[in-house]
Amino acid sequence: MVRWSTQVPISPVRFAVIGDVEPKPDPVFDNFERCVRAINRLHSAGGAAFTAGIGDLVHAGKMEQYEVATRILRTLKTPFYPIVGNEELCEGAERFLSFAREWNADPGEIPGVSYTKEVGGVRFIFASAMDRGKTFTEAEVEWIMREVEREPARPVIVFTHAPMAGVFPDAGERTMKNDLLDRVVAHERVRAVFSGHVHMDLDSTTTYVCDAHGVHHIHVPGVERTKVGARHTPRFRWVTIDSGGGVLVRTYNVLEEAFEPGHEIRFSL
Repeated sequence: MVRWSTQVPISPVRFAVIGDVEPKPDPVFDNFERCVRAINRLHSAGGAAFTAGIGDLVHAGKMEQYEVATRILRTLKTPFYPIVGNEELCEGAERFLSFAREWNADPGEIPGVSYTKEVGGVRFIFASAMDRGKTFTEAEVEWIMREVEREPARPVIVFTHAPMAGVFPDAGERTMKNDLLDRVVAHERVRAVFSGHVHMDLDSTTTYVCDAHGVHHIHVPGVERTKVGARHTPRFRWVTIDSGGGVLVRTYNVLEEAFEPGHEIRFSL
């Protein structure tokens, strides 16, 4: 259901979304390296505006994990826009921000733990929840709402670490612990939410839901390991928004080095 129309023209935009990486216990980022190489190839072929990360890039906020991840991210050919997950908060947001300054050519590309980017007429909100990396406070939701309602009116896509409660049937208790974000998804400008944290296997669980507000919730699978499902397959999402507001979410299988047609998602802004 499309509830509104924007007067701001939409230009074609492509971007990648990577899920939880956090190799455990050792800093072995083999699949992450494969992801970055694949994103670079896709970027060279078709152009990507950025790569989004939905948190838990490193395990337990360990220095050695940040160091290896940073070495890999220096090879990424797109801007990298991550948020904070519960794993980063094990050693605090300051450590995250200190390394984040090294992840883009411009150290100011990531101005804080939460921020907004506007690309192609779409407003992308990168929202970190500082309550254990999973649950938004009232003040954080107020900030998100101000960003949603900022003029000019634009369709909004939100990135969070944990999914909202009650969205994905296989998520169990690994969700936000309050319903404050309900106010956000009820807003007519909000069209999609990308989240991770649950590490669900796409082949055996529900990882895409359109809610009662017409908002599209897309799970981003874990890069190094799956916690919910029968097996682990490293994957990332590759998203294309066309000039008419049509959205195509494709899923790239890192081991097979190919897109999986069975995991395509289509909707409209």
